[in-house]
Amino acid sequence: MSIPAYADYSHPDTAKLIAECKTSTQTETQYSICLDETMKRVERDLKAWIYQTQEKLELIAEKTGNESGLYEYKKANSFYQKFIESQCRSVFFENQTKGDAANQFRICKIDKTLERIKQLKTEKS
Repeated sequence: MSIPAYADYSHPDTAKLIAECKTSTQTETQYSICLDETMKRVERDLKAWIYQTQEKLELIAEKTGNESGLYEYKKANSFYQKFIESQCRSVFFENQTKGDAANQFRICKIDKTLERIKQLKTEKS
């Protein structure tokens, strides 16, 4: 199975996750399903990080009465989700003629979502 790789990965774990899907599947359909499941798992991890930080900010807002930090955090996350979707949609359109657009979209989403999780971890520390 020959699958062209999404250009450059922002996050080092992306290549590992893609390789796991490649080695654990035998058909294009299985590979697509594996990427889809991986994408969903990574998106769940991102949501967990977002909600964990949001809960902390809600506690701070309750104590201080200042909700501006919480508001900005929610706004930034909403913007970032739209950014990821837009960026990966452009990857999809760039690859439409190559026949692997959907997989390239999934790989992009995995990569950009892992990068966002990394940013949230960095901001936490």
